[in-house]
This record gives sequence, C-alpha cells and structure tokens, in this order.
Amino acid sequence: MKKLESTRKIMPGSVLRVYKKGFGYARLVVRDSDDRFFPAESDPVFIEHINDGDEVEAYLWIENDTSYDFILTVIGRITIGHPVLIFNHTGDIIHNTGNKCLTARVSIPVRFFILDTGNENKGISTEKIVHHTGIITALSDREADISSMDDIHTETLIKLHAFVGTQDLEIIAKIDKASVINSQWNYHVLFTNLHAHERNEILDHVFTMYRE
Repeated sequence: MKKLESTRKIMPGSVLRVYKKGFGYARLVVRDSDDRFFPAESDPVFIEHINDGDEVEAYLWIENDTSYDFILTVIGRITIGHPVLIFNHTGDIIHNTGNKCLTARVSIPVRFFILDTGNENKGISTEKIVHHTGIITALSDREADISSMDDIHTETLIKLHAFVGTQDLEIIAKIDKASVINSQWNYHVLFTNLHAHERNEILDHVFTMYRE
C-alpha cells in the first residue's frame, strides 16, 4: 500500500483509535469520505464526551508494520440512530514504522500448553498435552506478562487460551523472559503469527481499559 499522505485516502471501514484528554481512548469506524470531511461511527459514551471544535489524537493501523498518527478536529455530529462524528481532513500525518504498543494492566485467567515441537504449525497429539494455568497481568497486541505457579523454560513456544473481553482467543506465544519470586513464576511472552482479527480483539479490550 502506498504511504498515506492525507486522511482523504483513508478507506471506508477503517478503524481509527482516538485519544481525547479527559476521556481516554475510543474506537471509531470510518463510514465514508469526500474532499471536505469524513464521518466515523462512534460509541454513544464517547460522543457524549466530545464537542464540536474538540481535537483528538488519532491512530490508524494499516498493516502489521505500519501506523499513522494525526490530529483531527470535530466539526459535527449525528446523534440520531448510530452515533457519528464528522471530522476535518488533514495532511499533517506522521508515518511510523511499526505500531504503537499500548499495554494495559489486566487480570485475565489463562490456560496454556507447551508446543514442544518448536513448530506452532505442526500438529500435536492431545495425549501429549499438559495444560498449565496462570493469570495474564499485562496485555498488549504484541506481548503479555503471565503469572503462574508452573516452571517453564524460556524460549519455549506455548499456546494460550483466554477470554479477552468477550472473545475466546487462542494465541501462539514464545516465552521471552522468566523470573521467580516465592515460587511464583512471572513470564514475559511475545505473540507470534497473530491474526488481524485477534489483534483487533486485543486492541479493543486494551483500549477499553484506558478511561480517564
């Protein structure tokens, strides 16, 4: 995809994650666009906390290794039916190589087992699976911290199974770092081959944790 140089080139259906001081983060979906402005669907809570003329910091993820930052000004709204905010266009866009990694403190029960083949694409007999349990204590769309009573080697490939928000996700991860305090193991894991829908589900949950 060509480098984005104006919000006029944002495709309908694109997800914007915006930050407003005093509120936090919200998720918007671009509906359409013309040369003067573009509308984006908003959740009812966010639209109640923003006024015409307010500025928001917007973040757009295009691909796994590309993101954009820009400032948008609210120039109108539709509150009947599906809430919609209307924004000005801007060409003042910052291009980033790599997505921003926002981490939320969470407490999510997780089950996982070791992919001891070292290959997440190779099948494993259910007879060989030994499940471990723990708590995800920090979460982003790229990594997580897990607390567990079980001792697992670093560099181990594992498969996580957890409810993130209302979604039941299965995620492949590699244990990057490990430490132990009073028999409690703390693991830092890096996600591998995360699908777009899984990443979006995680991001949606992480952003809901940021309300001011």
